[in-house]
Amino acid sequence: MKTAIVTGASAGIGLEISKILAEDGFKVFGISRNFQKCTFESDDFQKIECDITITNELVKTVKEITKVSPQIDLLVNNAGLGVFGQLETISGSDIKKMVDTNLTAPIILTRLLINRLKESNGKIINISSIAATEQKAKGTVYSATKAGLLQFGEALFEEVRKDGVSVTTILPDMTTGTDFYDASDFEPFSSSETAMEPSTVALCVLNILNQPDGTVLTQVRLKPQKFRLNKKNSKKQ
Repeated sequence: MKTAIVTGASAGIGLEISKILAEDGFKVFGISRNFQKCTFESDDFQKIECDITITNELVKTVKEITKVSPQIDLLVNNAGLGVFGQLETISGSDIKKMVDTNLTAPIILTRLLINRLKESNGKIINISSIAATEQKAKGTVYSATKAGLLQFGEALFEEVRKDGVSVTTILPDMTTGTDFYDASDFEPFSSSETAMEPSTVALCVLNILNQPDGTVLTQVRLKPQKFRLNKKNSKKQ
């Protein structure tokens, strides 16, 4: 049985990726700060509570996982945090949280697992954002962190492709069914044409895994057919 590690696995995109991997025959170690709202249960889905922004805690968690399962075939760096607004309105602590969650933690986690992924000819899938390539007001820090994750993935592939490791970065646009926009003044317009379900991103992961040997999708952009937002506390839709 192949083994996968998925961060941000308690809800949204990370949970849907974990579900589809478990159904596809993976033993999934799902990492999240807490699983209080996660009702999904499976013999092939192990919930592990860990704050990935605390490096010592992350190192300890990886050691515990690899003690149980020395072979790691897939790493999905999915956990993400977005705080939106004019730059001067974003606190220093929120900036640090975004950098730590969206960029620093994925790099450290990949560093901890890269040798095992080389041994298994494994795959790394980073969940970035369309914001990595499309600049929008009120998303300066978030865009910067996601662009950094994209460039990390592209550069890493050039470094490890000779070792049989593939690296793919998925850049999804707005998705529904998550708590990502709870603290924002906007949210996706709930329509199949204007926002994607988390399961759509999970299906993309499955497609990446099913590519023929020797072929690597290094970057995948996912967009809804139409663009439309809901402004919160507004009568207009």
